[in-house]
Amino acid sequence: MREVIAPTVIGGKVLRKGRKLMVPYRQLHLNGDAWGPTTYDFVPERFINDKGLYCSPSYRPFGGGNTLCPGRFLARKMVFTTVALLLSIYDVSLVPTQPEANGSLRQAGTAQRFPRVDDTRPRLGALGPVRGDDCILVLKPLKQ
Repeated sequence: MREVIAPTVIGGKVLRKGRKLMVPYRQLHLNGDAWGPTTYDFVPERFINDKGLYCSPSYRPFGGGNTLCPGRFLARKMVFTTVALLLSIYDVSLVPTQPEANGSLRQAGTAQRFPRVDDTRPRLGALGPVRGDDCILVLKPLKQ
């Protein structure tokens, strides 16, 4: 949240002094100028291939400035711990079929696609997947 400290014109709109603004993080995270033609795709390698993306003004996973989420360190640690624990106990694999919107499964051997992001509805925090784009996993206990 930011406060307008002087009358400002943005896109032909006048913002009066004292008004509050919220940074539209969704638009930052879906900015094609920053992320390229694969903006809507899950491509974790983009951060390996372009180290500058961590410093991009469009990369704000936990807010920015004095509004940084105080729980960001705990959130990261919890995610990493949960994934590490899951992978240390189970053999995780994808079901080798693609679910259809009606719940039936495509022919065996058709690879599942990664769930698409549902950016059609406003959300607080992370965006969810498109309804029906579930990722079906098989968890088998690792042999000790």
